[in-house]
Amino acid sequence: METPDLSIPDAQTVRYDRQLRLWAQSGQEALGKSHIALLGVTPTGSEILKNMVLSGIHSFIVVDNEDINPLDSNNFFIDTTETSKRGATFRDLILELNPQVKGFHLDLDPVTVLHKPMFFEKFSAVIVSMGLQLNEVFVSKLSEILYTLGIPMVTVDTCGFMGYFRLSCQEHPVIETHPESFNDLRLDVPIPGLEAWADAIDFEASSEQHGNIPYAAILIRYIKLWAKEQEGTTFPTTYKQKQELKKLIKSGMLSSDEENFEQAIAAVNSMVQARKVPSQVLAIFQNPKCQNINEEVFPYIYSSDISPLNSGC
Repeated sequence: METPDLSIPDAQTVRYDRQLRLWAQSGQEALGKSHIALLGVTPTGSEILKNMVLSGIHSFIVVDNEDINPLDSNNFFIDTTETSKRGATFRDLILELNPQVKGFHLDLDPVTVLHKPMFFEKFSAVIVSMGLQLNEVFVSKLSEILYTLGIPMVTVDTCGFMGYFRLSCQEHPVIETHPESFNDLRLDVPIPGLEAWADAIDFEASSEQHGNIPYAAILIRYIKLWAKEQEGTTFPTTYKQKQELKKLIKSGMLSSDEENFEQAIAAVNSMVQARKVPSQVLAIFQNPKCQNINEEVFPYIYSSDISPLNSGC
């Protein structure tokens, strides 16, 4: 039986527990290293940055030189009774949501940053939310600068029930998908060493030894026994065939409390699968870039075995 993890989680794990379940530790580490720039303080941009602050980014900078005015009353992070700069007030209030995040305010017109392209080099992403100041010329020029630097740019705006969202970035392959626990014994084409080990096990042993046979060996043995009773079929793939295999395994139990046989029966649906390359993996192999592999774009391909594709599996 697997020993439960009784270690006390650190403060970081406790704080971000719910989102760690979504994008795992690697995703949280990437967030924790990210630096975000927000150009302009609007309700939409404020909400986006709020969610990123709550998620645990490393730092952000707000570029905005406007004074607080009555039009900011629909922004939850602006106190219209204040007479200070809008960007500074927004920064102070949003930092209260997560003290671990660092926040800065740059008292500049966002349009002026076009003349300082190197200003953006340290950022992981740039959010453009300038409301009425937003124009296509500015967005196009900034997009060109950021695209060259390899920094994603998100342009957003809202007006009533209408919304505008535009993403500009270079190719961004997602490699780590955080699949659920997956065990593949390749039972339709067993590994020779695994098959030889399973064949050497004595299934006629005493009841005590019989109850200690690993479930993997049970599956291999009973798949072979099942195949002998079939005509032209060597591996169960349909629901009906798997139900037959379960019954066959159950018939081999010497007592009703043999957990290893129960474990084998429970594993039939998930582990008795025909070995084939998943469609999403085939799509990667068939990508034109795989014909001329670029280590910077597809680093994962270098550690992948594409022989199954060539062998027709």
